[in-house]
Amino acid sequence: MKKKYDEAFEDAHALKGVAGNLHLTSLYDAISQLVEPLRQKDFNKDYDALYNAVKEKLEAFKKVAE
Repeated sequence: MKKKYDEAFEDAHALKGVAGNLHLTSLYDAISQLVEPLRQKDFNKDYDALYNAVKEKLEAFKKVAE
């Protein structure tokens, strides 16, 4: 599987901005943990774990919003 780190950074950075604008602090914080190593092109991070943390926060937000 080809890893698309530049695209992942762009998408995560945009989502971070949206979460910040909406004051979704826990989601913003989780996305920040994903964005910063992508920005630095740190390819040794466990991006699956970082992404799963973002998904968990998003799912928690969806439950509250229902």
